[in-house]
Amino acid sequence: PAPSLMDASIPGRYGFRRRSEQRQAALEVVWAAAGSLVEAEATTCTLPSPLALDWEALPPALDPAEGELDSERAGRKRSQVASLAAYAIDMMPDGAKVVEFGAGSGHL
Repeated sequence: PAPSLMDASIPGRYGFRRRSEQRQAALEVVWAAAGSLVEAEATTCTLPSPLALDWEALPPALDPAEGELDSERAGRKRSQVASLAAYAIDMMPDGAKVVEFGAGSGHL
């Protein structure tokens, strides 16, 4: 029988020898169920305008460069944060307020 999503995560079921085989089977089940939705959404996405953040004007806790990263890594993290913010802002209606829950510590 074909593995279901739940069965694919149970070690030793359906002859899986490695966890990677289990993960691949689970991904195939999920992709079969949701792949067309993901593809449809991806084709309608537009790239937001690049977001230029003034890091000096923001609270230090928001700046990845304030941590213990070297300058090159901090620059890449700043770019990641700015990119994610650009997409989030692009999706929000005017006047929206966003509250972030559960990100823990760190940036992205």
